Amino acid sequence: MSIQGAMNNSSLAMQAQSIAMEQISTNVANVRTVGYKHEVVNFRTLVSGTSSSLFRSFSAAPASYRVMEQQGSIQVTSIRTDVAINGPGMFMVSRTPAGDSDTYYTRDGAFQKRLVMEDGKEVAYLTTGAGYFVQGWRADPTRTPPFNTADAPEAIRFDPNSWLEGKASSHLKLTGNVNAETRNNFVAANFSYIGTPVKNDDGTETWPVRGVRLMFRKSIPDPEATKAARDEAVKAAQEAKGSPLTDDEIKAVTEKINLEKSAGQNKWFISLEDSSGKAVGTFEGMGENPIVEFNSKGRLVKPESGALTADITYTQAKLDADGKPVLDDKGNPVLEDIAAPQTLTIDIGDITQYGSNSTAFGSSFTATADDGYADGLLTDISFEADGTLLANYTNRKSLALYKLALADFPAPQKLQLLSENLFMASDEAGERRIMELGTKSGGKTKINPEALEASTADIAEEFTRMIMTQTAYSQAATVFRTSDEMSQVASALKR
Repeated sequence: MSIQGAMNNSSLAMQAQSIAMEQISTNVANVRTVGYKHEVVNFRTLVSGTSSSLFRSFSAAPASYRVMEQQGSIQVTSIRTDVAINGPGMFMVSRTPAGDSDTYYTRDGAFQKRLVMEDGKEVAYLTTGAGYFVQGWRADPTRTPPFNTADAPEAIRFDPNSWLEGKASSHLKLTGNVNAETRNNFVAANFSYIGTPVKNDDGTETWPVRGVRLMFRKSIPDPEATKAARDEAVKAAQEAKGSPLTDDEIKAVTEKINLEKSAGQNKWFISLEDSSGKAVGTFEGMGENPIVEFNSKGRLVKPESGALTADITYTQAKLDADGKPVLDDKGNPVLEDIAAPQTLTIDIGDITQYGSNSTAFGSSFTATADDGYADGLLTDISFEADGTLLANYTNRKSLALYKLALADFPAPQKLQLLSENLFMASDEAGERRIMELGTKSGGKTKINPEALEASTADIAEEFTRMIMTQTAYSQAATVFRTSDEMSQVASALKR
């Protein structure tokens, strides 16, 4: 059966190359499909017949392999809901939001918001382009960390019209420099924070941004001697002028004496004032005249903790029904609180006291790490590198909503490929392993926000394979044709 064996071999070879060409065309068609993993067709020997005890006839059979381990290039899209997986793993999605259908897997991170009505309320889900619901772990603000990954992942959902209620500040950090050579004998550190809520006429509450200044006033070691020196200096200036001094001239002489007497002092009286200079707060545990102190190197040494605990109360003149100020028996305006008292911890541990010629020139301050925020409306959602989905609000506050759940398999190339960039689990792929990014189970896998993973199919490589496949097919066809001609010659010998 030598000629017949040659025909069998060549026909099987043509069939194998046809399958290879089919796979090449699939790769070419998906060269721009997000998250697509190309498939290669290799060949193995296949016994097609035996012509004698010494010779066995072999053809070729196709063996396909999907290259799941190859990372596609990361392409930035700047779309907030786009995410690319950098490393092993796949997104988990389901056909229904309740998760009562089969779970599917995909590398396609081109997610989008899908609005649905539930119990008369508009709810947004995060879905794939084909409408499959993306799964993750819901954030629980009472937990640390906020995600309970022991629970089963669920469909990611959120309120697209969510309103974040404000929160009064309780702690902030103040950094900057108190100019040791100030000519005014005082330094003002202006900053703002979120105050306690104020009730509006309609019964709602508003968390206002409060402006305040922490005043540093030079401590004078001998007030009586300083007063005597001021009086003497004013008297001398009047005699030199030959007439009484104006208020501005007296003030200038006074500030000069104060500066001279306080030179070299590292102690400062502190107070909290509003823009008009009215005291608005007291400091706990620091007495009637609270003092902060720096050492000779300009570092804060008092208070040792570096923190000030201020009790702040804002008041305003009480108004009558006509909108006029209510006066007391002495004709002074009656004041009333416009907000609940507020305790604010101010961290000043990094404030320095250097001269104007030092690296930290002059006196400037910055408030950071403020834990308060005003009311805010949801503007958009975005992802972090560890897969955390954030809700971003108009008050610049971001809150964690969910964390993406990823899955991996021992043999991901054995997953069953479906339409819509989806894969389904199979026995050959092995047991699923759920991954939490940023932990040991997540390995080195990371998320690239605002980006997508490109297809691993390469046009140049596919065209090279296509030429080789076409050549192999043509050669097998030539063998088949030649074998057929030889068979016809043998048949003609019988006539």
